[in-house]
Amino acid sequence: MPESLAAARIVVSVSCILAPIYPLFLEMQREQLGALGFALEAGDTATACRLAHNAKGAAGTYELPDAAALANDLEIAIARGELNRAGRLLGELDGYFAALDVAFTDVPLLPDA
Repeated sequence: MPESLAAARIVVSVSCILAPIYPLFLEMQREQLGALGFALEAGDTATACRLAHNAKGAAGTYELPDAAALANDLEIAIARGELNRAGRLLGELDGYFAALDVAFTDVPLLPDA
């Protein structure tokens, strides 16, 4: 029987340069996504949109393109007033971070020029 989606892990390779600050990044993401959820519940779309935008940028910076794409879709949904869809996307983004396993590698953050 296949694993349930809840039990599935998401493994990503991230530059070891980010290892010392990654735990703080993950903690901040959990806090920001919680605040985003509260903003959505309160109907504060301006704050929710800003937090989704910040999540998109942070996920990209910390080498999580799939999370950045989800956050981008979330930001768009909020800006369009699609709050039910935004709630679902926030759940997906929360699930992504809950399932995330980071493998730090010696691959450079940026390719040599």
